[in-house]
Amino acid sequence: MAQFSKLAWLLRGCKRRIGHLTQQPFLLFCGAMLIVLVIFGDALLISHLKEWAVRDGKQQTKHFSYVMAEETERTFEAVRSAAVGLTSRFEESGMSTTRE
Repeated sequence: MAQFSKLAWLLRGCKRRIGHLTQQPFLLFCGAMLIVLVIFGDALLISHLKEWAVRDGKQQTKHFSYVMAEETERTFEAVRSAAVGLTSRFEESGMSTTRE
């Protein structure tokens, strides 16, 4: 009976060591897959953020061009108004707008 218990003890020890060795490649595989998934997820996130930034930049550029066009139109209107005002003042004061 003592021999049987020693043999069982040896077999349990060997099984524990072999079980540990068979789990190690599986754990390495799971770790590698986790790393691959994280890298893939990061690549997708960066790609999405880049597309969003480009789209947002185009929208801001379009908005800026509209604002600049409106501001330019107001500036030309102000210059036109000032020119008309000066012309009417010259005419009221008796100055000729053409050279004589």
